[in-house]
Amino acid sequence: MTQGPPRAPGEPASRGATVISERATRRIAAQAAREALESRPHTAARASADTRRGRTKIALEVDLPYPVDIDGVCGQVRRHVGSRTLELTGVPVTSVEVLVGRLTPVHALDAERLV
Repeated sequence: MTQGPPRAPGEPASRGATVISERATRRIAAQAAREALESRPHTAARASADTRRGRTKIALEVDLPYPVDIDGVCGQVRRHVGSRTLELTGVPVTSVEVLVGRLTPVHALDAERLV
Protein backbone atom coordinates (compact mmCIF):
# COMPACT_ATOMS: atom_id res chain seq x y z
CA MET A 1 0.00 0.00 0.00
CA THR A 2 1.44 3.33 -1.02
CA GLN A 3 0.65 6.66 0.48
CA GLY A 4 0.39 9.88 -1.41
CA PRO A 5 2.77 12.74 -0.79
CA PRO A 6 2.75 14.04 2.78
CA ARG A 7 0.41 16.95 3.37
CA ALA A 8 1.63 20.29 4.56
CA PRO A 9 0.59 20.99 8.17
CA GLY A 10 -1.65 23.86 7.13
CA GLU A 11 -3.89 21.97 4.74
CA PRO A 12 -7.54 21.91 5.86
CA ALA A 13 -7.86 18.12 5.71
CA SER A 14 -5.10 17.71 8.27
CA ARG A 15 -6.30 20.33 10.76
CA GLY A 16 -9.62 18.86 11.84
CA ALA A 17 -12.83 20.77 12.49
CA THR A 18 -13.93 23.51 14.83
CA VAL A 19 -17.17 22.83 16.65
CA ILE A 20 -19.21 25.74 18.02
CA SER A 21 -21.28 24.68 21.04
CA GLU A 22 -24.96 25.56 21.38
CA ARG A 23 -24.08 27.46 24.55
CA ALA A 24 -21.64 29.67 22.62
CA THR A 25 -24.15 30.16 19.82
CA ARG A 26 -26.85 31.06 22.35
CA ARG A 27 -24.62 33.66 24.00
CA ILE A 28 -23.58 35.15 20.67
CA ALA A 29 -27.23 35.38 19.54
CA ALA A 30 -28.30 37.06 22.81
CA GLN A 31 -25.47 39.59 22.52
CA ALA A 32 -26.37 40.27 18.89
CA ALA A 33 -29.99 40.90 19.94
CA ARG A 34 -28.79 43.35 22.60
CA GLU A 35 -26.68 45.09 19.91
CA ALA A 36 -29.77 45.43 17.70
CA LEU A 37 -31.77 46.87 20.62
CA GLU A 38 -29.08 49.13 22.10
CA SER A 39 -30.65 52.34 20.79
CA ARG A 40 -33.86 51.53 22.68
CA PRO A 41 -33.96 51.93 26.46
CA HIS A 42 -35.47 49.35 28.81
CA THR A 43 -34.91 46.30 26.62
CA ALA A 44 -33.68 42.80 27.38
CA ALA A 45 -32.97 39.68 25.31
CA ARG A 46 -32.68 35.97 26.02
CA ALA A 47 -31.78 33.31 23.45
CA SER A 48 -31.81 29.59 22.81
CA ALA A 49 -30.12 27.76 19.95
CA ASP A 50 -30.61 24.39 18.32
CA THR A 51 -27.65 23.32 16.20
CA ARG A 52 -27.87 20.22 14.04
CA ARG A 53 -26.09 19.06 10.90
CA GLY A 54 -24.00 22.22 10.72
CA ARG A 55 -26.96 24.62 10.86
CA THR A 56 -28.58 26.47 13.71
CA LYS A 57 -32.06 27.71 14.61
CA ILE A 58 -32.29 30.56 17.09
CA ALA A 59 -35.22 31.52 19.32
CA LEU A 60 -35.18 34.88 21.09
CA GLU A 61 -37.35 36.42 23.76
CA VAL A 62 -37.14 40.20 23.97
CA ASP A 63 -38.61 42.79 26.31
CA LEU A 64 -39.49 46.08 24.66
CA PRO A 65 -40.72 49.52 25.72
CA TYR A 66 -44.21 50.46 24.57
CA PRO A 67 -45.28 52.10 22.31
CA VAL A 68 -42.97 50.64 19.67
CA ASP A 69 -43.23 49.35 16.10
CA ILE A 70 -43.15 45.69 17.18
CA ASP A 71 -42.98 44.25 13.67
CA GLY A 72 -40.23 46.65 12.61
CA VAL A 73 -38.11 46.09 15.71
CA CYS A 74 -38.52 42.30 15.56
CA GLY A 75 -37.52 42.32 11.88
CA GLN A 76 -34.44 44.40 12.65
CA VAL A 77 -33.48 42.05 15.51
CA ARG A 78 -34.09 38.97 13.33
CA ARG A 79 -31.84 40.25 10.52
CA HIS A 80 -29.05 41.45 12.82
CA VAL A 81 -28.97 38.27 14.91
CA GLY A 82 -28.93 36.04 11.84
CA SER A 83 -26.10 37.89 10.11
CA ARG A 84 -24.02 38.52 13.25
CA THR A 85 -24.30 34.92 14.46
CA LEU A 86 -23.22 33.63 11.04
CA GLU A 87 -20.36 36.14 10.97
CA LEU A 88 -19.04 35.13 14.41
CA THR A 89 -19.64 31.37 14.32
CA GLY A 90 -19.45 30.49 10.64
CA VAL A 91 -22.55 28.32 11.17
CA PRO A 92 -25.47 29.05 8.80
CA VAL A 93 -28.57 30.30 10.61
CA THR A 94 -31.70 28.74 9.14
CA SER A 95 -34.21 30.71 11.21
CA VAL A 96 -34.47 33.34 13.92
CA GLU A 97 -37.73 33.35 15.85
CA VAL A 98 -38.44 36.48 17.91
CA LEU A 99 -40.99 36.37 20.72
CA VAL A 100 -41.92 39.54 22.60
CA GLY A 101 -41.96 38.49 26.24
CA ARG A 102 -42.95 41.81 27.77
CA LEU A 103 -44.05 45.27 26.67
CA THR A 104 -43.45 47.92 29.30
CA PRO A 105 -45.24 51.28 28.91
CA VAL A 106 -42.60 54.01 28.72
CA HIS A 107 -44.70 56.38 30.86
CA ALA A 108 -44.72 53.76 33.65
CA LEU A 109 -40.93 53.56 33.52
CA ASP A 110 -40.62 57.34 33.63
CA ALA A 111 -43.00 57.52 36.62
CA GLU A 112 -40.87 55.00 38.53
CA ARG A 113 -37.83 57.22 38.08
CA LEU A 114 -39.62 60.22 39.60
CA VAL A 115 -40.52 58.40 42.79
